[in-house]
Amino acid sequence: MLALSPKLGEKPFKEVSADDLIKKIIPKSAWSITEKIIKGELVRTIGTIPFGAKPTDTLAFVVVTTMISPDLSQDMQSISRGFEEYQQIKLLKKPIQITYYISLSIVAFLVLFCAIWFGFYMAKSISIPIKELAEGARRVAEGELSFTIDPVADDEIGSLVEAFNKMTKDLRIGREQLELSAFMAE
Repeated sequence: MLALSPKLGEKPFKEVSADDLIKKIIPKSAWSITEKIIKGELVRTIGTIPFGAKPTDTLAFVVVTTMISPDLSQDMQSISRGFEEYQQIKLLKKPIQITYYISLSIVAFLVLFCAIWFGFYMAKSISIPIKELAEGARRVAEGELSFTIDPVADDEIGSLVEAFNKMTKDLRIGREQLELSAFMAE
């Protein structure tokens, strides 16, 4: 039995044979076929009798057709395109996220490397002059008052080195004056 709305006109859609329908059966569901016509779009939803039957057990088909206006059809196509674009972007989310993680990891390791290098540099710039001061103090204690340390920088360590050099110079001058006084007193 076939019932058509007069609004659809004569033969508004292609005929589909039962053999074609049997080939397209989706078990336990109904499926839809769309067809564009001048007045819009026809959507045919097809189900089997009994519902969800296998191709060999199908007795008949129920086909419900509805016409969608051109405006609504265009809106649906626009939504479908937007959804497909969203799905494609969603597929790119993970690779972009991984790229960001790699970039941030590289930057973090670079910052960490620079911090470690700066720490070693600062430790070296502090420890070497301190070792030289300790060596100078040992040599001065042994009586070598002509020992001096080369100035390193204008910071606190440099001030300490200058004070040490001034102290050894003052001690040397004081010793020379004592020796001269002792020599003159004789």
